[in-house]
Amino acid sequence: MALSLLLVGLATSCLAQQIGKLTAEVHPPFRSERCTVEAGCTAQNTSIVLDSDYRWTHTVNGYDNCKPDGLDTALCPDAKTCSANCALEGVNYTSYGIDASDRSLTLKLFTDENGVTKMSSPRVYLLNEHSEYETFSMLNKEISFTVDVSKLPCGTNGALYFSEMLADGGRSDLNPAGASYGTGYCDAQCPTPAFINGEANIEKHGACCNEMDLWEANSKAQALTPHPCNITQVYKCSGAACGTGNKYASVCDKDGCDFNPYRLGQTRFYQPNATVDTTRPFTVVTQFLTTNGTDQGDLKEIRRLYVQDGRIIDNAVVSAAGFNRENSLTDAFCAKEKQVFGGVNAFANQGGLRGMGEALRRGMVLVFSIWDDAGSAMKWLDGTFPTDADVKTQPGTGRGPCAANEGSAQSIKEKSPWVQVTFSQVKSGEIGSTFGPKGVKGLVPRIRGGALPRSLKPLFLNTTTVNIRPTAPQIPTTRRPAPTGSSRPTASRSTSRSLTIPIPTLSLPTVYPTNRQARTKWSQPTDNDPITNPHTNGSDETYKDSSETQRHKQAYTTLEYPDNKNRN
Repeated sequence: MALSLLLVGLATSCLAQQIGKLTAEVHPPFRSERCTVEAGCTAQNTSIVLDSDYRWTHTVNGYDNCKPDGLDTALCPDAKTCSANCALEGVNYTSYGIDASDRSLTLKLFTDENGVTKMSSPRVYLLNEHSEYETFSMLNKEISFTVDVSKLPCGTNGALYFSEMLADGGRSDLNPAGASYGTGYCDAQCPTPAFINGEANIEKHGACCNEMDLWEANSKAQALTPHPCNITQVYKCSGAACGTGNKYASVCDKDGCDFNPYRLGQTRFYQPNATVDTTRPFTVVTQFLTTNGTDQGDLKEIRRLYVQDGRIIDNAVVSAAGFNRENSLTDAFCAKEKQVFGGVNAFANQGGLRGMGEALRRGMVLVFSIWDDAGSAMKWLDGTFPTDADVKTQPGTGRGPCAANEGSAQSIKEKSPWVQVTFSQVKSGEIGSTFGPKGVKGLVPRIRGGALPRSLKPLFLNTTTVNIRPTAPQIPTTRRPAPTGSSRPTASRSTSRSLTIPIPTLSLPTVYPTNRQARTKWSQPTDNDPITNPHTNGSDETYKDSSETQRHKQAYTTLEYPDNKNRN
């Protein structure tokens, strides 16, 4: 049967992979937004598209699967013949556990088919109105999104990340479907798909490219991780270049430089009912700062902050032994992480932040996924990894609170068929423009040390320091392969104009922006809660008292941020 179909395929005049005609491909709308501080945010006519590897690829004149367990060698002896014989089919997105509505996207790990739980684990990309992937050039920019991880237990991962895929998905004579059908995936783990850029991967190459993991998370743990590569766009690797046998020989940094608050000592920063309360939605903001504060500079720092209940929460500050007290990703931090936790600094070897920045300058594709981990039960993210490590004597092995017997793929399917993640309000643009109406105006910032939060400093030039301490300081504290290493699976401006920041009268807000409970006044600190005790960071570490803190223990302050017109 397969041989006869092969002959039929060879007899046809069309030598391109066909687009299937059995199911119409209708991309669910999912609006993203582009923002500036001056004008606010403008909705983009974007949608989502399912990865081609998740689709049925069948014979043009029949229903035989072209990749039942890898490529069918009779139908696909070479890329050209395979393209002539096989058709890439459209999909019903709901049946894949994908629900999109305007600015909200929900991905489900499982679907129910006639009472039977089936694995779905979809991966989708953001598509523009021109049938190409929406690309993001992020230097001197930020991206924000709101996420609900409350239905992501131990062992699961709701991820959002950048991949340096081709904008057209590798559309060519052999791949007319292109981005419209989700072709062209690659990442820093160099996976080996059946098709690379829509063409049959006969030689079983790996598909490598730069990867910027904005968000890998469940309700128990999360990580921010750049994975630079020394190549550009999609690179077909083989042998050692793929990291086979020795991941450090790969063209990509497979471990990456991860910022996981739990792993870095802040075990109560990100948890249910913690500083960032994972039982409820919150907004994640990631900023890419450059050496000269312009789009033309080199990437020097990646910063993170959160917004929940209208309150800005600065990123957790590292408290693990051996580190400096910092809360952002820099080359110095990444080197220190390798020094303290061990391992080869492949991050630096593959270009470090500057290398990652070049990919972000060229433009990257936004990826959304949900998955579980049959190999390590996601312990590289949310538990002890390696699983036999002693977290007391081996720094960095405690990555999250999940127990050894939690998170297996089988137990998740049996006990948690409701697993899902919801992403919404995806916005990108100028620093400070995406996480509030017209930038950050109207939000209540957590100001530390009497100055503007570091994450907002790029907005201002010659800033007048606010000598107050308003709120409790929050200084704390493809499906991918299973991990094999230490981390994961295999502004220079003119100052000619001064700026005065208006400070309203000190007053208590109606509702305190706390994840624990609303409080109407400060009480004498009696616990280790960073909300009730302004001397603590939510961990076992405390701060020395100061007269300034004592004076302002009884009050919160609201800071009104200036409009863009006050910027130089």
